[in-house]
Amino acid sequence: MRLAPILASAALAAAPASADVYIHGQPGSYATLQAAVDAAVDGDRLLIEPGLYATTRIDGKGLHLHGLPGGPFDTIRIRGTLEVLDLPETSVFTLSDVVVDWNSSSVPQAEVDALRLKDCAGQVRVQRCTLNGSFYHQDFLNVSRGAGLRAEGCPKVAVSDSQLRGGDVGSLAGFGGSQAGGDGLLSVDSLVAMYDCEVLGGTGSDETHPGGKGGAGARVTGWGMFASGTSIQGGWGGGGDYIGCTKSGDGGTGLIATSAQVQWIDTTVEGGPHGIFSTCGPGQDGQDMQLIGVTLVEYPFASRSLSGPRSTDDKQSLTLTVEGEVGDQVWILRGRAPTFQPTGGPLGIVLVPKLWVLPAAPMGVVPASGTLDVTLWTADYTGPEAGFMLYTQALVVGQGGEVRLSGPLHVLVRNT
Repeated sequence: MRLAPILASAALAAAPASADVYIHGQPGSYATLQAAVDAAVDGDRLLIEPGLYATTRIDGKGLHLHGLPGGPFDTIRIRGTLEVLDLPETSVFTLSDVVVDWNSSSVPQAEVDALRLKDCAGQVRVQRCTLNGSFYHQDFLNVSRGAGLRAEGCPKVAVSDSQLRGGDVGSLAGFGGSQAGGDGLLSVDSLVAMYDCEVLGGTGSDETHPGGKGGAGARVTGWGMFASGTSIQGGWGGGGDYIGCTKSGDGGTGLIATSAQVQWIDTTVEGGPHGIFSTCGPGQDGQDMQLIGVTLVEYPFASRSLSGPRSTDDKQSLTLTVEGEVGDQVWILRGRAPTFQPTGGPLGIVLVPKLWVLPAAPMGVVPASGTLDVTLWTADYTGPEAGFMLYTQALVVGQGGEVRLSGPLHVLVRNT
């Protein structure tokens, strides 16, 4: 029963890239994502067809990786790690509509995190992505646990409408020792804002003495985290061994934070459940939080969300959808360049410039359905480039006068 998934994972790992990558506005295409990245310059937009791609590294430049629709599963999948290093302060990296994962224990040790950000002084935007870490072991001499998203030294990271999951360890029968699952979010000396996300720790090892502990939903050391409309949960504990007297693994902790500032709106944090198999009793469910030297602020508001298409043409209407409460007044903030300004209050992070330059009348009021469509006009883009990224965020004022911001949305606008 175990052989089939192992063979399936091996087949996927061995599969070559099956589609093409385009640099927007340039002729020709590239058979691999890494080749397109190497050929691109700071600010280029890479259009990725559905298919399988290998581990890719982006070093010292900001690029826009934009998944194209189409294909049987409409999926752009990177089997391994997407790594972004040394992003300059004036640059922007965006990732849209991409799955990054690896489900094979044969993955090389360095390729266990799904998205790895290191020393990124510039802005990072991730939307509508699935980021699943993995687990690597080699006779327990080398062990690595993968995070869904690892950020180290990155002060401007915004993630929206995405799933972050730590690596599941799987069965380690015969190895003896237990191993914990990976963390959904692992943030070190970074500031990460998450909107409408699901963050999960990975499952601990099965068939070990005892079962492995679930990974942390989020582990934050230094600087901080802001979350809106997000669920954070520790991973499941693994099952104990069939032989001898063993316990199932403990559930993972929802949030482990040290020397950090944490703020959230409409966000749940809970520990993961213990494993389900044991011969001498179950482990313990995970704690909701472990906080050391942390300032935690929970604002008593409901979150608001913003959604829209992947792309549009200039000189066309663009419809964005805001989910809120009846009577909410809505303005859409927009710009061709993003910003990242923590407010220190319930507004959270301002992600579009010129927040306070607003018309007196709202662009719309949320009706009884709870959703409002707002239509924008993209105007005629006369620049020399083939297109640009349009960054948006909804500013919402409730009937009681409370003000809040939705998560961000970036849309590719093509120059026709």
